[in-house]
Amino acid sequence: MCGSIFTNKPKVFFDLSTFDTIKAQESLVPPQRTVQWQGSNYSVISEKVYTYNCCLLLCRRLFVIFLTVITLGIILIPRLSREWVTSFWYNKKVYLYVTPLVTTKEILELDNWTVHPLLDGHLDLPLKTLFCQKKENLPRLTEQQVTECLQSSSIKSHGSDLNVKTKVRAFLAISKVDKRLVLIDTGCGRHSETAGNLVTQLKVRGFHPDQITDVLITHLHYDHAGGVERFPNARIHVSSNESEIDDNDYLSGLGDRLNKFEFAADGEKEIFPGIKAIHAPGHTAGHTVFLLDQQLLLIGDVIHNEAVQNTYPKIAIEFDSNGAQAVDTRIALFKRAAQCRYKVFGAHTDGCKEA
Repeated sequence: MCGSIFTNKPKVFFDLSTFDTIKAQESLVPPQRTVQWQGSNYSVISEKVYTYNCCLLLCRRLFVIFLTVITLGIILIPRLSREWVTSFWYNKKVYLYVTPLVTTKEILELDNWTVHPLLDGHLDLPLKTLFCQKKENLPRLTEQQVTECLQSSSIKSHGSDLNVKTKVRAFLAISKVDKRLVLIDTGCGRHSETAGNLVTQLKVRGFHPDQITDVLITHLHYDHAGGVERFPNARIHVSSNESEIDDNDYLSGLGDRLNKFEFAADGEKEIFPGIKAIHAPGHTAGHTVFLLDQQLLLIGDVIHNEAVQNTYPKIAIEFDSNGAQAVDTRIALFKRAAQCRYKVFGAHTDGCKEA
């Protein structure tokens, strides 16, 4: 019997009780002829079928391994990287990829909104005064530390007070649903000789101030609310927490066009579908940041100079009405942005950042 098995080519035989692929073979090919030899069962199959079965089983095992690796990667990698990014932000530096806006035509496309960053102009900020002079009981920087931050970011300063030309920005958000035109902050208006160019920036993009339907104000400092009067048809939205809201010159005469909104218990308020206001106090009592489509965080004056405050996020600036609260707000927003991977844009930053 054994001789006939070997001599009838192409045939191979193997022990059914020891070869671990036999069970799989029974489902892959038609039942094979079995024989008895010296008390053991043997299956008689062709070499071609045997090779096919082995290759198919190997592919199955490799595929299972591949799926296992991919599944583990999907589960573990985001968690590991999120923890790393969060700790990187929280300890000292802001983990963001810098994407400078080098032209006036760049836009940010979100799910439901198209956002145009608008350059209103610039202000000279004396960083030595703003970061080095004593403020409350908060830690301050030395002039050398500020200088090193500026040098590491290739930012030029002039004068003994380390004056730095600082951008003033606003943002135009265009709804993809109802074509609502929402302006976030209004620039300096007529209150600065080196800024106040927001209307010109709008016209470059094909829009007129009369077309703006709504204005969202981060806070009532002149470089953010000074241009309110230039948008006569817009409804003005500002947090009711702002201490000067009732006697503010920029808001006078608005009447029913002024909407003083209040935050919910969690410190947030949906202004429009896809635009959420988040209470971010410290710089002012009602300072507000805006989150668009859970993708873009417009942080207003949470940061005034990114070279310094990205390196030293626990340092308040002289402009902050409550320095300790401003520091806590900055740290909390940095951490949230890192965890949620928001794009981040400030009123005074050089460009958009992406976590």
